[in-house]
Amino acid sequence: MKIKIEIKQVKVETHVAEIDLSDPYDKECFGTYFDLYGNFFPDAENDPYFFQNMRDQDRLELAGVERQSEYVWDCEVVSETEAA
Repeated sequence: MKIKIEIKQVKVETHVAEIDLSDPYDKECFGTYFDLYGNFFPDAENDPYFFQNMRDQDRLELAGVERQSEYVWDCEVVSETEAA
């Protein structure tokens, strides 16, 4: 008897980006998301335009991938004709 098992993995990707608020271009693009001390405004965390702007300008660099969990998604017996 042959059994086909499909396993799913949940992974979290971490990206990093650098913004220089002393640069006029960066200040224009991202300055509204930060206060005078460089702290991220709480409302900005949920603003899709912030993240889209980062993606559009290729600012995000992949820092790593971490596997969070694995689980069996599907399990089925494979017929003899299908296994051959």
